[in-house]
Amino acid sequence: MVTSGLHYEPYPYLSVGQLVQVERGALVGVVGRVTSHKNACRLIISIDLLMRSVSTEIDRSWVNPIDNLTFKEHLQLQTFTKTRNAHVS
Repeated sequence: MVTSGLHYEPYPYLSVGQLVQVERGALVGVVGRVTSHKNACRLIISIDLLMRSVSTEIDRSWVNPIDNLTFKEHLQLQTFTKTRNAHVS
């Protein structure tokens, strides 16, 4: 790849089941779980929202992986994000 002359840049590997946090767009700050890869640039994430799970298609460059986050920490982060976004709106 390096010697090919093509433009490239490192990007974190995202696996199905991995927790990610949305960093861009209308869902910024939301934490979800990767459920599938649509293609090289898009993925589907499942988001727990108001005790319901919804899935959305999102550009993979808009999310960052969250490593070693327990479910309890995930819920605390979701609560913090919802509270913060309510005050910003």
